[in-house]
Amino acid sequence: MTQVYQCTSPSFSMLNASLTNNIGVNLLCYFTLLFYFIHIDKKDPEAEEEMEGTERPHRVSVSKRGLQFLLEPQQIVYVETSNNCVVLHTEKGKFVKYQSLKSFSNELCSKSFRRVHRSYLVNAAFVEHIQKNHSGDGRLYLSTGDQIRFSRTYQEEVRQI
Repeated sequence: MTQVYQCTSPSFSMLNASLTNNIGVNLLCYFTLLFYFIHIDKKDPEAEEEMEGTERPHRVSVSKRGLQFLLEPQQIVYVETSNNCVVLHTEKGKFVKYQSLKSFSNELCSKSFRRVHRSYLVNAAFVEHIQKNHSGDGRLYLSTGDQIRFSRTYQEEVRQI
């Protein structure tokens, strides 16, 4: 380099050496980060299978009188549709959520809830006994004292309770 720039200064040689060292260090850092992120992007298939088997805890956000609450799915006794919203019945009271029953049941992702009527979704843990009538419809009696109608359309879901 000294021949190209016709400079024999020792400071120029040191400057040139430090620039090449910086480029080398920068490249080393770049490739280290690159390999690090490639390694993170590759997911462990065994860890994915373990995550699929476990159900993540999911809390439901509801509001009552302007206050926001987070409910655990186990606290919900049953869900009822009313106009364009769902009413969540818990042991603590009723909560309203503006959502369809189908989308709420998909969001809930809990295996303990069963659709027993087009207007009701019931937590199976709260069902005490079932009373059927001659047409295939009937009532579910819950531990809270509530009675829920079920229809013959959802008989298979009622049997799983």
